[in-house]
Amino acid sequence: MSLDIKINLEHLSKEFSHESFSVLISDHIKNIERTNRNKRQHLPSTKAIIQSLKDKSKEINNRVYFKEVGTVQHIGNGVANISGLSQAAINELVEFKNGAQGLILNLHTMSLDVILLKNEEGIQGGNLVTHHNNKLRIPVGINLIGRVINALGEPIDAGPEINSLELRFIEHPAPTITHRSPNGFQDH
Repeated sequence: MSLDIKINLEHLSKEFSHESFSVLISDHIKNIERTNRNKRQHLPSTKAIIQSLKDKSKEINNRVYFKEVGTVQHIGNGVANISGLSQAAINELVEFKNGAQGLILNLHTMSLDVILLKNEEGIQGGNLVTHHNNKLRIPVGINLIGRVINALGEPIDAGPEINSLELRFIEHPAPTITHRSPNGFQDH
């Protein structure tokens, strides 16, 4: 280890004899070495660092996730044409790079048409689109009576947030005729 010691020799030579000067330098070097030794004692050892890295590496999740992705070919009037996503189905959701979602409306041989459920701002040709095999579900319940909501069931009026405990798919089988009658099925 090299130590840089700057001493004003003119000043020291006037005040100290040769022998006292040597003692002064020797004491100064010992203080520097002691300080460096103390600093090293506060640093973790190499073994401790390696053990810490081994422990942390055991916490790493070694999973590989595959996502089907598509590419926006063109977009306009709230509809995006997307290539790829060969496993997609009608009425499933896709997610764009900006976080907006879309609903798959038409399937073509080499592409699909997606209706945007939010603003198309920030979406352009070449953006990646991910597919999660989810169908659109919206909140249902008494809290929705008299409210104005968007296509995702989010309130767009000035009312409070909707706290619905039940979500339903936008397309599901209609109730049977007996379940639709006001009094239910009555035996005559």
